[in-house]
Order: sequence, then C-alpha cells, then structure tokens
Amino acid sequence: MVLMISALASVLLLTGCGQGLAGQATGKYAEDIEMIKQEVSVTSSSLLELTTQIEHIAEAVEALDASVSDLARSEAIEILDPPASDLARSEEIKVLDASVSDLARSVERVLAETHDQQPPGATGSTSEKPNGSPGPAHTQAPPGQAPTSPTLLDWHLHREEGGDGDIEVSESGSTYAFELWLWSQPSSDAVLSIVSDDTEEVTVSPATLTFTSANWETAQTVILKGVDDSDVDGNQTTMVTVSGIGDGWLDDGEIVTVVTLDDDVILPTSLSVVVDSTSNWGGWANGTYTRCTGTPCGHLDVQTWNGREVYVKPGANSTDPNDGWYYAYIFARPGGQTWPIQYVKPDGQWNAHSYCDGRNPWDCEWPESTVTAVY
Repeated sequence: MVLMISALASVLLLTGCGQGLAGQATGKYAEDIEMIKQEVSVTSSSLLELTTQIEHIAEAVEALDASVSDLARSEAIEILDPPASDLARSEEIKVLDASVSDLARSVERVLAETHDQQPPGATGSTSEKPNGSPGPAHTQAPPGQAPTSPTLLDWHLHREEGGDGDIEVSESGSTYAFELWLWSQPSSDAVLSIVSDDTEEVTVSPATLTFTSANWETAQTVILKGVDDSDVDGNQTTMVTVSGIGDGWLDDGEIVTVVTLDDDVILPTSLSVVVDSTSNWGGWANGTYTRCTGTPCGHLDVQTWNGREVYVKPGANSTDPNDGWYYAYIFARPGGQTWPIQYVKPDGQWNAHSYCDGRNPWDCEWPESTVTAVY
C-alpha cells in the first residue's frame, strides 16, 4: 500500500507540475494557448492510461494483502512444514516485485512522454531563441492577421516602341532613350545602377537613378549614346545592365543589348548589278558601277551625294560619252538610307528604276536584282 500511495503521489505531483507549466505558458505566451491545449489533451490521455494501470496494480496489491493474511494464518503449517511455507512466501514476494516493477516502468514512461510534450517556453523547449525570448524567430503578426515579410523591390524598363530586340545607335553620336520606374513604394531611398560594359562604344546617362517614397512610380529617363572611333571594327554589341544597389531587390539585373553601327566602313571599289531575267530594264542596268574617287563623276562634279559615295556605270543607254543617256548611277537619297539604281534622261532629270532601303547598297534586299560589293 505504501508503494501504491507513493505512486499516486508521484502522478498527482506530475499532474500539478504540468498544470503549473501550462498556466505559466498561458500567462506568458498567449500566442501558444491553442498548442498548449492540444498538448495538455495528450498528457491527460497518458495520465488516464496510467490511472488504469494503477487500478490493476491496486487489485494485485489487494490480492497480495490477502495472501499475507493467509500467510499469517498458516504459521502452524510453517512450523509443521517449514519448506512449504518458505516456498509460499517466495512466490508471493516474486508477485509483489513484478507489480512494483510494472508500476515503476509505467511512471517512467508517462514522465518521458510528458517531458517530450511540454509547452513552448518550458525548460528544454526547442522553440526558445538562444537569447531566451520565447517563440519563433520572426515577428508575430497581430491577432487575426497573417505574418508579413518585407516587399522585394522591382523595376520596369519601358521602351517607346515596346520591343525587346537589340537597340541600335551609330558612331555618329545618335542616341536612344528608355524609361525606368519601380513597381512598389520603397521604405527608404532605392537606387538603380545603369552600366555599359564598353564605354568606348556606348555611354549611359545618368549612371544611377534614385527613387523615393514620393517619386517611385514616376518614369525617369536613361540616354544611350553611340561613341565614334576611327577603327574599321564593324558593328559592335554592348551590354547595358540595369540593377538595384544594395539588398532587397527581386532581380539581380536586367540586360539591354545595344548595337553600335560602325561608320568606318571599308567601301567597295565597285558594285556589280545583275537584273532578273524577267525584268525589262537589265539591258541598261546590268554591269559594273565604279565608286567615284574624284571629279568628274559621270555627269556630276562631286564624288559624294547626300553624305554618301556615288557609284557610276558608263554606257548605260548609249556608247557616246557626250550623250545624256550614257551614265547610270547608284547613290544615296536624302537621309542616306535609300539607294536607287537609275539613269539620266537627255534633259538631265533622274529616272529611278529600283530602290533599296538599307545602310549600304550591297547589304540590303533589292527587288528584281542582285547587287554585290567588289573590293
């Protein structure tokens, strides 16, 4: 009976400690009330199981008491037959030892389960921060609201034509503009960096843009400008990178591809023209058009026209150099991006038969003919 009372006292003490911890956790960590309720429910189930085991042990103890009484009444038998009484006592002691061992194991199991299920903030709880403050590492949201995290910033790059292909500038100093703004309001000043990976081909201005809580959705302009050089290096590709300075940005960077058109072109000495056989103007247009390097240039007293070179072919519609039908030409119209193949009427008027739009007459698509550069 003493063992049973000690066991019950241990259980009651364990239950009281659990309630004390639960009360302490409830008062100190209001946000964990629901979790503690669940853990108390599990602990209560374990205690109920222990109570059932104790009842079984109590029944065993009662049976043991009865056996002890029987032993007291059997003293005469003991005197008459000591070996038999010793054997009876030995069997009763074995039963008692087994019952006590079962009780001890049950108490140890419940203690272990209760330790594993102790509420947050109790000694040994894994949810406690190293500095002793309770609960998870992130800031708890007010009741009824979901936890929030800082908003990552992002920008929008706007191009007037809405395209996403290569941007072209020229060595003559032409420019291109695009705009930047933020998608969300920053909590403090946010700075975008715009960097050209080859400033000898393309420059950017400005190099940084600052967005505040007041102007974050206002477009700011970046200017790209081609840089002139004397190298015959062909068209050059430059990467211009837009990126956020510091932390808190959604993307690492955005790349804009810029092509600088080379104006230091090695000009061909002549152009070869072959008109399709289905066309009726090949008789005068077919042949070699030589680039003028001096004057006179056919009927002209200049060697360039609209800022570009002139290619001339003698003997177009006449074999007489003094005839107005004698020369045919390839030259640039105003703007330098459209090239005609044409001849001159006797009255001096130009008569174009074919046009091609492109930077150079040898690398654009001509209708009804093929034009090839000869170096």
